[in-house]
Amino acid sequence: MDLSEKQQCELAKKIVSIMNVGKKKNTHGINKAKKKFGSWISDFAEKFSEKHVTLKVVRKSFPQMTKGIWEELKSPLFGPFLWSNEGKTKVLDRVGETVLIQYHNENEFIARRIMDECRKKGAHPMWMLRDSLLLKESYATSTKQALEELPQFQINLWKNVDKLIQFQFVDDPFWKTGIDPKKLRLGTDIAELYRKNTQKWDWLLVGWPYPKTAEVFGVKPEWFSDMLFEALEASFSKETHVAQEYYMDELKGKSTVRIEHEDGTDLVLSVKGRKPMWDHTGSEKVNNLPSGEVFVAPVENSAEGKIFFEKINVLGHGFVEGLWLEFRNGKLDLFKAKKNGEFLKAWLAENTPSTRIPGELGIGCNKSARYSGFILTDEKIFGTIHIALGFNVEFGGKNNASGHMDMVKDMSNGKMFFDEKLVMEKGLPVKR
Repeated sequence: MDLSEKQQCELAKKIVSIMNVGKKKNTHGINKAKKKFGSWISDFAEKFSEKHVTLKVVRKSFPQMTKGIWEELKSPLFGPFLWSNEGKTKVLDRVGETVLIQYHNENEFIARRIMDECRKKGAHPMWMLRDSLLLKESYATSTKQALEELPQFQINLWKNVDKLIQFQFVDDPFWKTGIDPKKLRLGTDIAELYRKNTQKWDWLLVGWPYPKTAEVFGVKPEWFSDMLFEALEASFSKETHVAQEYYMDELKGKSTVRIEHEDGTDLVLSVKGRKPMWDHTGSEKVNNLPSGEVFVAPVENSAEGKIFFEKINVLGHGFVEGLWLEFRNGKLDLFKAKKNGEFLKAWLAENTPSTRIPGELGIGCNKSARYSGFILTDEKIFGTIHIALGFNVEFGGKNNASGHMDMVKDMSNGKMFFDEKLVMEKGLPVKR
């Protein structure tokens, strides 16, 4: 199932609506004007915000406003602060947001439609083409020193983007294969800084069913496309929302989570004082499409016990099978795997030590999501939970790690307790 151009146009409108793209306060222009002309500029902006005015009218309340200042405030360097059009001048207390759109050439059509919708809202889209090959080439051809440098344009980008709409652009999930491991370990400090400095961004990650991804995961491209777009549609369904609402209600105000399973899993996490969150498409903030999960940042020193995963996708490397993780004093103490354990070892080596700390507990609520290896939909599967290692500052934690990796567990033969209350049994919500 592929989306028609009409469906992509409709999805573009939904995405821009979900992100609440539009205008923001002209903070830069106001502060620049205050610095140059005086603090009275703030009162002027508040009094005449978004109104058409004349110099004569303004001078009655603000005699400081000279003809020279009036004309200078029309400069784009102030936003502009004053905008003249068709003989009228308007005070621009609000200006368009900067929206960064990252896309793959296979979703260029919908990316362009998103740009159109952003412009209609008065925002300023900027765009960036990305894919697995570009990632791979950047490591292959960059010097080791360059991989450790932080260019000024990157810092400026971090400071000035308001919102990010990113199509999941990694079409080859195992793109790190063949790259010098020593190079992959470089730049972890930059990755950590990126996560820290972009927390102010509102962002949305959108999944896309690339044929290359399906091929690597060993599933049929048609099946993968059908599944992903069905899960995307279910993101807006009442059935998904009801499941999310159940787990949100049960998790609020709780202190302890216990996960048990017939395979021997017995893991305890503290969530005391941590606010549960969701990606409910009717809520104020959605970070994933497809969506359909409830998640929380565990207390960083709290994880104790062990958990088994049949199969996980280690980002950039490949699948690890038959994986046991053991946690002591809140950190990953040891792991063993039936197959490809070296992939997890490599990923941990590429990231900062704090990546060994559990950063997230998530609960899948989307019945149209099915297992493929693609984590954006895998973690939403109804009847599963997922544990992530690493970064969690963005959703209420304190672990500013360079990496974040989700690992999904089928709970068909498991139980989950919140403060000793059974809330999930055999993958299903326990009726109240």
